[in-house]
Amino acid sequence: CWGRRPAKVLVTETQKHWGTRETNDPHLSLSPSLSLARAAAMTKRKGEEGLNMQRYLLVHEYVGQAFCGWQKQPKGIKTVQSVIEKALSDFIGSEVIVLGSSRTDTGVHGLGNTCHVDLCRKPREGKEEEACAPYDACDIKKAVNARMCGEQVFITKVLKVDADFHARFNAKGRTYFYRIASSTSERQLSLFHHGQTWNVRKKLDINLMREAAKALVGTHDFSSFRASGCQALSPVKS
Repeated sequence: CWGRRPAKVLVTETQKHWGTRETNDPHLSLSPSLSLARAAAMTKRKGEEGLNMQRYLLVHEYVGQAFCGWQKQPKGIKTVQSVIEKALSDFIGSEVIVLGSSRTDTGVHGLGNTCHVDLCRKPREGKEEEACAPYDACDIKKAVNARMCGEQVFITKVLKVDADFHARFNAKGRTYFYRIASSTSERQLSLFHHGQTWNVRKKLDINLMREAAKALVGTHDFSSFRASGCQALSPVKS
């Protein structure tokens, strides 16, 4: 299902637009699960490999039931981030860290979530003196998907981006889809809706719901919706 609680069942997240937002150090503005040691190692690796490093944006989709959320968890817990990182690491032969645009909860599907990663193409054995061009985006997509076969996550697009691009801080918008099947009959919900739709066994007043939704349109202060550790610069959103 799309979540273990009804409120979570219907959420599907897509990320389609990117723009510019300043941040002092994108590598240090990380999710809580990324340790300072890993961040420092990543920054050191980037400095050592210098000009041969290329940043890529990975657009991906996944089936929420197969994962305990997007963000990496303690070892042994399967998440979208951990599966993508393993596939990339297997591909280039060294540890890789991906940074996501947003995190989804357990059971929540993703139609177009994004993350970015820095990859350095190493020369072949015996050809260490040769300069290596960055990986082709299409080759990365094929190689990573081949290593995630059967994992319920799929890379739909890979793009080369600038070195200062950040999947989270350069994101300009997010879209959420909520699917509800409303019926007062005893008819069984189609098997093709299971895990994709919240089945509400009563008649919903669509006009009243639309009227209530108007209160969310416009610019508002969403402080009451923020977590105590929210990193957003301002609670005022449109």
